[in-house]
Amino acid sequence: MSLFSKTIANISLNEITASLPNPYPYRELLFLTIKNILGPLKLNRDIVSFLPKKTVLNNILRVEHRLGFLGDIMDTHGYPFHVDPSIQEFFLDTDLVIGNLEGIITHLPKPLFALSHTEKIIEALSRIQSPEQIALCVSNNHSSDFGHKAFQDSVNILSNNGLKIFGTKKSPSYMHTQRINIVGASMWSNKKNCSYITRFDETGQHLSKKPGCFNIFFPHWGYEIELWPRPEIIRLGYSLLDDWDMIFGHHSHVPQPITAVPKGHTNKLLAYSGGDLVTGIRFQKYRYGMIAKCTIGPIETSPESLAVGSVEWMFTHVEQCLSSKPNKRGQSGFMVKTTPSCRYFRSI
Repeated sequence: MSLFSKTIANISLNEITASLPNPYPYRELLFLTIKNILGPLKLNRDIVSFLPKKTVLNNILRVEHRLGFLGDIMDTHGYPFHVDPSIQEFFLDTDLVIGNLEGIITHLPKPLFALSHTEKIIEALSRIQSPEQIALCVSNNHSSDFGHKAFQDSVNILSNNGLKIFGTKKSPSYMHTQRINIVGASMWSNKKNCSYITRFDETGQHLSKKPGCFNIFFPHWGYEIELWPRPEIIRLGYSLLDDWDMIFGHHSHVPQPITAVPKGHTNKLLAYSGGDLVTGIRFQKYRYGMIAKCTIGPIETSPESLAVGSVEWMFTHVEQCLSSKPNKRGQSGFMVKTTPSCRYFRSI
């Protein structure tokens, strides 16, 4: 046996996968590979169910806030990102739209599996809502792909363009109008020693104890390419809602149920994942997402407390193909629009 062969034989699967930019133990990484080949996992279906697309969770005395939520904003691989009027209309009455920016803005060469954006992503998002009315979570497994300096440069670019940024070690939360505390955190990181984003196990310290404040947890959690949350994630969500007022999750890259959880006198909103709002990945399984919006105001049964009133949500789909390069007028790329159904949830 050659020296090279002996060296390879002595490298364990754990060592190989540890050298790759992935957030998982090797068994989970292999499982993800299988899901990418065979399609989204359908296990654990019907443990939780989707809310109606328009519903009322709690009777509130008046509407004080209208918040919108997006799925993952993925790397577009250089293609233009167009926003259909159906998306714009959906968020027209919101005073803040909250999303997860997967990856960073940088022009550095891409490492393997890294995600990045150009400044054009800000222009695209401004077609959904004005930058000053967009809050972006930057705590996810791709935050560390280019290192701390590049990450901070990206945060500065976003902030300088008016967007509200949260999920960093220095700014774990964004306080909207002094009443809505939004905290982002990641269960995963492609670099295990990433210390400049908010990590999942430290989010409790960022809960606002201010009387009358509404706490929203916006976690990067769960598992990729799975249509239904695993039982342990369901249990975790229910437990977190003992303290948090609502949860809107991301990371699965496919839509997952948006549900209500009774807690005392309040029905609390729990959305497991918004899927992908936009992506440059060609596979259809990555092209579905979910957008949502809700009203927040004093609940009738306890006027000193804020609660979710009405909820509305819709599936989204990336419609155009990425088969050609942008022409001189920029008329290629793809468009995200609302869709009445999702191929993976045809009965909903």
